[in-house]
Amino acid sequence: MEENIKMNVTKEELEIIQFYRNLSEEKKEIFQEFICSLKNMMQDFND
Repeated sequence: MEENIKMNVTKEELEIIQFYRNLSEEKKEIFQEFICSLKNMMQDFND
């Protein structure tokens, strides 16, 4: 069950959330892998 939570988000963040919600499950997995890769690259860069 999805809860409606009030958050302060920018227009850009809302667009990303809506984009993500419209993805198929397969594309969500690919997107998540991409985000994890970006996080790892940023961590490597900061080390």
